[in-house]
Amino acid sequence: MSNTDENKILAKFGLLCPILAILYFVFVVISIIGALSLHLLRLVLDISFVLQMGILAFIIVGARIVGKAGSTLNNKNLLNFRTYIIIGSVLITFGGHWLGILYPIGINIIEDRATSGGAGTPEAIAVYITWGIIILIGLIIMIIGSVFNIIAWGRLKNFFDANMVKFSGNIGESAKKGAFVCQLGAIFSLTFFLSLVGNLLNVIGYLMLLKLKDAE
Repeated sequence: MSNTDENKILAKFGLLCPILAILYFVFVVISIIGALSLHLLRLVLDISFVLQMGILAFIIVGARIVGKAGSTLNNKNLLNFRTYIIIGSVLITFGGHWLGILYPIGINIIEDRATSGGAGTPEAIAVYITWGIIILIGLIIMIIGSVFNIIAWGRLKNFFDANMVKFSGNIGESAKKGAFVCQLGAIFSLTFFLSLVGNLLNVIGYLMLLKLKDAE
């Protein structure tokens, strides 16, 4: 496979990057709205569900494109990126939906118990513990997904670092920095409290990876 053929494949991945950047940006805006307007939480969760599915779909498409280049080149970094980013993204999406569906239900149950005067009963305590375990499971799933994503972006960064000369101009350098920024985004997502920053870093990282579209 010539460098030109390889670059043409990766250029297709670059074309998907602005779409992912836009989806992540909208997701950040929606998340801020949800945090500031709790009465819109249900609507925000519904919109977030659609956005997360869209992000997952485009990530899978992009990962398969990168994997195609990796298969032809027999490059482990690209092949590992495809595997890890898909697994990580699926886990994060599943964990996010798990929390998005069950968290509001748990809050409503707790509020009902508190207003009915049964907050301290053994049955209520059992409900609290069960709800806590359910939330913990969702968080653990998302943490594992973030770890997979950290590894994935590290592999892609390593590929561009080792193959910088195959790309003209600053394409390879921009792509390497973009992968690194997305890796930072995945690291921030591990904290949950800074996940908003992590998503903003994803926006920046994908915009830097957009440079790959000129790799043809």
